[in-house]
Amino acid sequence: MDHGRTYLSWVLGLAVLSCGMVPALGGERGVSVRPPADVSLESDGRLLGRVVDASGRPLDGAVVTILQRDAVLGRTVTNARGEFAARGLTSGVYEIRTAQASGTYRVWPSAAAPPSSQRLVQLMSGTGPVVRGQLGYIDPYSVIDLGLGVTAVSLSAVAVSRLEDDRVITVISP
Repeated sequence: MDHGRTYLSWVLGLAVLSCGMVPALGGERGVSVRPPADVSLESDGRLLGRVVDASGRPLDGAVVTILQRDAVLGRTVTNARGEFAARGLTSGVYEIRTAQASGTYRVWPSAAAPPSSQRLVQLMSGTGPVVRGQLGYIDPYSVIDLGLGVTAVSLSAVAVSRLEDDRVITVISP
């Protein structure tokens, strides 16, 4: 059995895990995926919606795009009260976008809509993902990961050099 190769494989595996290239068991962070909101169509089949800014003021003239499976089904523009309406939609899942906001909605006919469904689509413009940066903070886990990674790479270099030393052949001419 070649203990040098086994050791080298173990050390390289540890290096990969400690550098964060492959998540270790229990180290996976869940990604929150918001389910689509339920919205009921009006009795005449119209989908109603409203677009407001981050402070709640209606957006006049916002272009609203309605998509299903990445195919654009139509566009409309909001009025002075930030309201829009779309006709011709059937039940299904739709993505509704403006330039600064988007949402996924499950649309139901009014007779079949669940009791918890909304009467209109609400889009808040200007509320993209919050990105925060921190300067001067050192995460202890990152320091530990870095230390383990450096150690693993150093040990793997030692193991490789030992493997190479074992394979050196000296040719003695007759």
